Order: sequence, then C-alpha cells, then structure tokens
Amino acid sequence: MKELNYKAVILDMDGTILDTITDIAVSVNYALEKNGFPLHNISEYKTFIGNGARNLVLAALPQDKRDDGTLEKVLKDYSEYYATHSSVFTEPYPKIKETLLELKGAGVKLAVFSNKPHKATQKLAELYFEGIFDAVYGARDGYPIKPDPAVVFEIAEEFGVSVEECAYIGDMCVDMKTGKSSGAYTIGAEWGFGDKEGLLENGADVILDSISEICDIVIKG
Repeated sequence: MKELNYKAVILDMDGTILDTITDIAVSVNYALEKNGFPLHNISEYKTFIGNGARNLVLAALPQDKRDDGTLEKVLKDYSEYYATHSSVFTEPYPKIKETLLELKGAGVKLAVFSNKPHKATQKLAELYFEGIFDAVYGARDGYPIKPDPAVVFEIAEEFGVSVEECAYIGDMCVDMKTGKSSGAYTIGAEWGFGDKEGLLENGADVILDSISEICDIVIKG
C-alpha cells in the first residue's frame, strides 16, 4: 500500500460525484405541475439543492404556498416520482470512477455522505459505483443532516480513523461548513453546483477543478 496523507475520503453525492440536477429538476417540476404550481428552469435548481429533500421542495414552492400541508403533499409526490426516475439523465462526472478506483487501490477508505434521502443515495451509489464505496449514508430518520458533522464522525469511527485523517469533498457551501466543523481537511469541488467564492467563504482548504487532483492531496508522492 502507498503512504497516505489521508486514510479516508468522504464525498458528497449531488454535484460532486454525480450530475443529478436534471433528474431532480424534472422530478420536482412533476410534483409542482401535479399540484398546480409554477415550474422552474433546471439551472434554478442548483440554488435549491444541498439541504435535503424537504428544503428542496420548500424552495421550489411559491412563497405564499409553503404551509405544512402543501409542503407534505408536494414532497410526497416528488419523492415517489424521483424514486423511479432518479437515473434517467444522471451520470458520473468525468474521471470520477477512475479516480475513486485509484484511491481505493492505494488503500484509502471511501464514503458518501449526502443530504439526499438514504435509500436514493444508496441506490445511485450502487448503480453507478458498484463495490467502490465502503460506506454510503444519505439522510436518515434520527440522524442530523449537513451541515451537522455527526455523520462525518460516525464514518470516521466506522473506518477506525481520526477525523483529522479524513478528507471531505463537496460542491456546496453546506459541504464546506460540514467539513470544517468536523475538523476534516475540506475540499471544494468547483465542477459542481456551487461557486468558487461561496466554497472559499465557507471554509474550503483547497478548491479543485477536477476530481483527479485529489490523488495528489490524499496519496503521498
């Protein structure tokens, strides 16, 4: 095994390893249209995602239609539709799979931590990255979502490493807050749905243009 600067890498899913925005947008728009609400362009959804399905739907609803009853109805319709339409347009970003395999071959433990619902996170990880990840966690009942770092600590404990031995990579401000508050080395993914300025303002230790650059950070030269 090669010498490592970091023994584990924890990755966000949406906008970091998978380009999921079109399937998410189509699914929310389906739920909005079914309930008689205006739709949004795909690009708008990049500003809605990152904080879990409930907050995604809340952001997509008109401001005067965000009562609990309406939210629950649209969220249910979205969740049911997305469950069977999550991989229509979704695809991994370039070099993601090759880079993950290189890290895994070097002895790095790999995990996904997403605010996407747990079952959907596991389904997509298995579909696009079968056998690559050592742990996959989405939003679960009874567990806080990002930016709470509790699941980062859980993953580190599961892997038998300290948080300081983990690198955390994501594309949104919520990811940077999660990584920094946990004490992990925090990497911003500029190719995702966020923006460089927001990543830096929220504590990114470094910004990468391509996932392949992470090998130079994690694996000692």
